[in-house]
Amino acid sequence: MRSANDLSRLPLAQALLLPPEDAAISQAKQNGHHSPRQTIEKWSDYAGGYSVSIARNLEEARHRLLQALDIVDREPVLLPANATHPLVEVVKQSGAIPIFGELNQDLQLSSHQHVRIVWSQPLPGILIKDGIVAEHTVLDYSDSVPLPALETGESSFQADVTIFDLHLSPDPKTAGALLVFNSEALYARFIADSRPAEPTLYARAASQLKRLPAIVSRQVTALDMVSTGLQVAAGLPAPSVFDGIALAHGVAVQIPDEGSPSTFWTYASSENTPVQWLPQLRPVHYAAIASHLTTARHLERWLMVPVSPDNDAEANKQTVLGIVKAAEYMGLRWRTDPAQAAHYAALLNARYGSDHDAYRPAFSIEAKLPTETMFCAEDVVGPACRV
Repeated sequence: MRSANDLSRLPLAQALLLPPEDAAISQAKQNGHHSPRQTIEKWSDYAGGYSVSIARNLEEARHRLLQALDIVDREPVLLPANATHPLVEVVKQSGAIPIFGELNQDLQLSSHQHVRIVWSQPLPGILIKDGIVAEHTVLDYSDSVPLPALETGESSFQADVTIFDLHLSPDPKTAGALLVFNSEALYARFIADSRPAEPTLYARAASQLKRLPAIVSRQVTALDMVSTGLQVAAGLPAPSVFDGIALAHGVAVQIPDEGSPSTFWTYASSENTPVQWLPQLRPVHYAAIASHLTTARHLERWLMVPVSPDNDAEANKQTVLGIVKAAEYMGLRWRTDPAQAAHYAALLNARYGSDHDAYRPAFSIEAKLPTETMFCAEDVVGPACRV
């Protein structure tokens, strides 16, 4: 295994960041080349023809959207229990009252409270299937950018409005934000109160759009390889990273009920391969923790394996090893494929004897042992498969 330094690649958030030289070129060419209208039209085409608007930053986009939603003083707005602090503060500043809904074991927002506005804030790569009925729905992908319409399908934007970070600057105040509207009525109210933005904002947004398809293509390729490697070699529950509308930073993996989340994360993160734990990445908001311990327990069972668009094939192979080894140590490997688990366990028994301390399934195996040789994904996960 290579060292952690050998595996270091530019994270997606940094890869997305618009280089200063691109911003300078855009500003130099802004007259007649990057009018606000042209930039808006190009971003709309990228999103599949939906109405879009560009704001200076996420805070401004959220403030203006809350105004367009005609918030009544102290009106409840439903947020996930792990909503970020900036989002909660914007909702409070609007005069609304943030109330928190639980995240179930699949990290889907649920609530028995009836509200007019539901504001979800999912992690890219985890598909939203909430099904909460409300007059207005907002999806806040504050960590990422939209996938192009060719990747998502033209009818993918189901929420009334979806918000993205444009990553135009390392300064959050000038990073830019994109809003994609599925509600024309809400779009009309939003732009009616719009304030003129500096032309350089649109020039930088135009430059970002030019470079985005290449980054998306490289990231999708890397995600596909890592996702396939994890499914074949680890066999743990993992949602598809390609069913959403936002570009995923990595591949999410769910720790089965038979394993200790903290132990699994400790083992996985000790292998010099990248892994993030959701309680660290997106913890329960402090105002929600007392009444949403169930959400905290569900978050503990999820990991995110970061993927970089700059990864080469070898780095992608190495990326999965932390998860694979943790699953092996804890007897959780191939949790989604009991036949494979049974065959692997039998092979180890045959090789080392029944008293070995290698892999032993921690879950019930109710499958007939296959007679064919176990498939070894050496071409996908390198030395993780040794039998």
